[in-house]
Amino acid sequence: MLNRSRGARRLGSGLVCVALIAGMSGSAPAAAKPTTSASIPRADSMKVSSGSGDIAGTKLDSRLSNVVGTARDKTTKAKYVDVAVLVSNGMKAPKGLERSVKIKLRAENTDELWVGRVKVGNLVKMASQKQVTRVFENGRREAPPIPEKSKPTKVTRRTAALKAKQRIDSARSAGVLDDFAAQFDGSTPVSIPGIDGGAATGWWDVSASGHNSAGAWAQGYTGTGVRVAVADDSVDFAHPDLMGTQATVTDPASPYYGWPEALDPYSVLLYAYDGIYGTSFVADGDSWFTDCSATVTAGSPVFDGASDWVFPGSSVSGVYHMGYLWDENLDAWWWGYPAVLVSDEHTSGVYDTVYVDLDMDHDFTNDKPCTKSDPVSYLDYWDSEADAPGTDGYADMSGGMVYWISDGVSQP
Repeated sequence: MLNRSRGARRLGSGLVCVALIAGMSGSAPAAAKPTTSASIPRADSMKVSSGSGDIAGTKLDSRLSNVVGTARDKTTKAKYVDVAVLVSNGMKAPKGLERSVKIKLRAENTDELWVGRVKVGNLVKMASQKQVTRVFENGRREAPPIPEKSKPTKVTRRTAALKAKQRIDSARSAGVLDDFAAQFDGSTPVSIPGIDGGAATGWWDVSASGHNSAGAWAQGYTGTGVRVAVADDSVDFAHPDLMGTQATVTDPASPYYGWPEALDPYSVLLYAYDGIYGTSFVADGDSWFTDCSATVTAGSPVFDGASDWVFPGSSVSGVYHMGYLWDENLDAWWWGYPAVLVSDEHTSGVYDTVYVDLDMDHDFTNDKPCTKSDPVSYLDYWDSEADAPGTDGYADMSGGMVYWISDGVSQP
C-alpha cells in the first residue's frame, strides 16, 4: 500500500501466506454501550407464499422465496439449490436435504446447522418441518460487474512508482528504514495509532436518522463477541482502520490456533463434500483456492546468483527458504514481484518468521519480521505530517498478512 499523504490514495494489497494463498477475514472491536436509550423499529414478519400454503415466521430467506415464487414448471422445480438449514438441537438433517453436512456452531446453543442441496420443488416442504428454524440460500454467487472506470496509463503508474522509489531512497539514506526495522527487535513496543478501542460517536452512527447504533445498544446489541467477515476480494490489514483487527483461531486444540482466520467458507464446504461424498469440486476448479500440491524444484523460481541478497542472520539452522510474493498490485508499481524470505528463528527447522522485501532493495534486514503473533507485513517510511522521510506509525506500503506457514504436511 502506498500513501502519498494521510488523505492520499492508498494501494491495496492482497492477503498472503508463505504458500502464497489469498484469503480474507476480519473482525471489529465491540463498541461500548452508550448511556442514552432509544428504540429501533423491528422488521415485520414475512410469510412465504406457495402452492402448498404459507410458511409461518420467516423460514425461507428472500432469495429462496423468489426461487420458489418463480418455479412454475417441472423442469425448474427439479433443479437443485444449495442451502444452509438451522434445525433444533439434537434433531437429524431435515428430509429432502441431499449431500448433507453438519456444521458445528460454537456460539449457538439452541440450533444446529446443516448444509447441502435440495430440489426447488421440495423447498417449502422441507421448511415446513417442525424442527426447521430457518433456511438460507448457500450457493456460490458470481461477483457483480465492475463499474466502468478508466485505468491509469502505464506512464501514470510508472511516474507514481518512480516518485515512491525516490521517497524510499531518501528514507533509506536518512536511516529511516533501519529505524523502522529496529522497532520490531522486541526491545520497544510498537504502537498502532489506528486502534483506539472506542465506540462510534458520530451523529450519523448513533442517531435514529442514521445507523441508529444507540437504538441497537439500548436493546442489548452491543457487538460483544461478534466477528465481522468482509465479503470482498481484497482486504488490507495494514490499513490503519484494520490493523490488528483480524480474527484468529481461538480453539487451542486446532493446528491453526492463534493464526488469522483467512479462508473462503464455500471452498471449504466443497473440500468437505469431496472428502465425504467423493466428489471432485476442488480438483475441477470450482473453489477459490491456490493449488500448492506441485513439487517446487531448486530451479523454480530461479535465483541464479546474479544478484546479492542481505539476510537478517537470524536463522537457527542457517537454512532459509526464499520465493516471490505474487502480488499484482505491487508488481503494477514496481514492475516486478518482491522477494519473500522464510526463517526458523527459534527452533531449527521450524519456520516461524516471514520477511517481504517491500522496498525491493534485496536487503531483508530493514524489513518487518512477520510472525503468528504479528502477521501483517508493511513498511512505514514517510512522515505524512512533515511530508518528509520518517516514521509516523502509519503503513505507507503493504505486503499483506501471513496467515499460515506451510511445511507441506496436510492438516486434519
